Amino acid sequence: MKKSILYIIIFLLPFGCYTRCSFLDENPVDRLVEGDFYTNEKDAQAAVDATYTQLNDLYNRLMYMLCELPTDNMKNGLGMPNAFLQDLEYLRHTSENTFVKDMWKHSYAGISKANTAIEKISDINMNATKQARFIGEAKFLRGLYYFNLVRFFGDVPLITNLQTIEDALGPRTPKEEVYRQIIEDVTYAADHLPYRSEYGSSDAGRVNKGAAKILLGKIYLTRGEFQKTADVLAEVIENESIYGFGLHDNYHNNWLRETEAGIEAVFILNI
Repeated sequence: MKKSILYIIIFLLPFGCYTRCSFLDENPVDRLVEGDFYTNEKDAQAAVDATYTQLNDLYNRLMYMLCELPTDNMKNGLGMPNAFLQDLEYLRHTSENTFVKDMWKHSYAGISKANTAIEKISDINMNATKQARFIGEAKFLRGLYYFNLVRFFGDVPLITNLQTIEDALGPRTPKEEVYRQIIEDVTYAADHLPYRSEYGSSDAGRVNKGAAKILLGKIYLTRGEFQKTADVLAEVIENESIYGFGLHDNYHNNWLRETEAGIEAVFILNI
């Protein structure tokens, strides 16, 4: 009798768990997951804020090391033990160089975040003007990340809607096509971002309409499209009261900055 009861329990146990063991259902409520995120304006801003984070990795050190060390502007100290820095100084660029790899890695990390923000924010039911602004910020950043990549590497994989890991391993896209996407992104940003003065103090540092116009001018300048460069930058310079950007009357003032103690000279590296 005992054996019969045991067999019955063992036989019925899977059916009981199938119908009653709801604790096995994956529905976490103690953490953020993609299915529960991207539902409101706060989530949209968080997605855009995350897209900015790669700028620190790129501009804190990588940009000036990769751009300046191979020139006469910088030189490694005597006895520099870092072989990767020595290689940069003497134009020995290889895929094993950690600085080269990090430029690629951090740029595509930023692009991935921008792609996610653009796609997900578009589906959020929110204020249309604010929605366009958030998408404009993400598109500006995606354009900037690609602008850096195409200047360093030429043809690079153009990824605007990553669905699978295989998409990230695709072939390189001709740089002219990449530039078309960059210009499209930055133009959208210039059309939809607010002016600098329209941001509140809590939004200081966010990209604005003037910054997008200036980046667009630099893109045209890099491509040798000088008339387009002059047109877009003249609009910003000649309307300083609107855009909040202008030129110093004295060129020397580009190397000065105001501090609480007065004015001091600084070295400005504009990349």
